Amino acid sequence: MRICNLILNFKPYYSGRGVYWSKVIEKLVKFNHESFVLSANYDDFSQYEKIDFIDVYRVNLNKKDHHLIESLKIAIKLFSLRDRYDIIHLHGYCDAWGVLTFLSKILRKKIIFHMTLLGSDDPLVWKKHYKFMAIRYKLLANIDRFISHSPPITRSYYESPLPDKKLIEIPNGVELDRFRPPYNAEEKNVIRYGLGIPFSGKVACFVGAVIERKGVQLLVDIWKNNRNINDTCMLLIVGPYEFKEAGKDQKSYREMLFGLVDKYDLNIKFVGSTDEVDKYLRASDYFLFPSKNEGFGNVIVEALASGLPTICSPLDGISSMILGDDSGFIANSEKDWVDLISFLMNEEEKCLELSVKARNRVVSKFDINAICERYSALYNELYY
Repeated sequence: MRICNLILNFKPYYSGRGVYWSKVIEKLVKFNHESFVLSANYDDFSQYEKIDFIDVYRVNLNKKDHHLIESLKIAIKLFSLRDRYDIIHLHGYCDAWGVLTFLSKILRKKIIFHMTLLGSDDPLVWKKHYKFMAIRYKLLANIDRFISHSPPITRSYYESPLPDKKLIEIPNGVELDRFRPPYNAEEKNVIRYGLGIPFSGKVACFVGAVIERKGVQLLVDIWKNNRNINDTCMLLIVGPYEFKEAGKDQKSYREMLFGLVDKYDLNIKFVGSTDEVDKYLRASDYFLFPSKNEGFGNVIVEALASGLPTICSPLDGISSMILGDDSGFIANSEKDWVDLISFLMNEEEKCLELSVKARNRVVSKFDINAICERYSALYNELYY
């Protein structure tokens, strides 16, 4: 089976979707599925290259293009690659998808639309951003399967006029052999030494892009306003904070956060982009995720797999779906955050209990190998 994955923001552009789906593509090989990526080229990158064993084709786009021009460019590229794939797998919504649905029928290719971010590409929110939705819904209704990876996106789909029978919910998964707790205190100290983290003291970790949507300022403010937390616990902010396409607002946001850390001498380290997220999680004692909006929140699952007691924002039900009843906490206010962080810092036995429950939950529900079996079954169902 040959799959064309249309992910507009793929390496070297950063997107959580691109990072996660790279791992899925790797796992799908053992199910005899050959996958490649078609990505946008907003700069001067080559039209084709192999990145981490994945064939990546690019279509030249301009962010100022009218959506019809963008749709035409993507359609032409897909047409030129038509002998290389059997199924088109669209990731995240873009205005071109209606046109591509029409093209897939002409080419007699199956097409899947994967909804990835609540509030951005779930069906109900489209009404807020796009005109002529009745026509769009009719075009999109011809898509062969829709994939949701969280209950809120599923609810949004069922409240839309799209066909109920075409939806399947598949959560994201995690590599259990990579994201795991340290075997012992010695391994944890070795990792901390290699990463330049002090052996003594507690360490909390956030993972994600340093953008306003991720809620990083809340954590910085907590460290600024609560000296006991700041003095006894280091905060690691792991994720990119410099972006090629960053606008003035993003640059101002980053400079504001850096300025607060410097001005108040906060016990916070901005790590930046790294391929060693698993090591930073293994070196930490807690995971904090105050994001305002997510499609799934894969880093929460990675933190739980690493055995970290976890505190998250509600995320419209996504956090509770991932955490369950007893493997982490949900904070609804800044006071909740402060109280829960303080609680974890003073309750080592509870942290050990949470660590075991967190790991067990991920093993039973979010193993990436089991998740990829479901994708394989979906591809086979559509093709055969």
